Amino acid sequence: MVWFFERESERLQYEIRHEQEGPGYELVISASADEKTVEKVTSPAELIERSQDVWTFLLNGGWRPLDAQTPPAGRPVRGRPHVIARPRSARRR
Repeated sequence: MVWFFERESERLQYEIRHEQEGPGYELVISASADEKTVEKVTSPAELIERSQDVWTFLLNGGWRPLDAQTPPAGRPVRGRPHVIARPRSARRR
């Protein structure tokens, strides 16, 4: 899952994905092409807890999810762009 946030003129991407080299999950925050934070968690329960913590941290820091009227720069509006899921065929098994 990918969410896009904005704060004034800043934008960031928050992604939850399966770990690329293991059985866990990754929480990824990208503020730019050069600035990326990756946190690894091992269980679904830990993933839910950390995801809620990240959302709270972002909202308390003045970040707001982008709405359908404000897509990330260079991306067309398609439905609800602030929440994007990979198609089932692309999900890791």
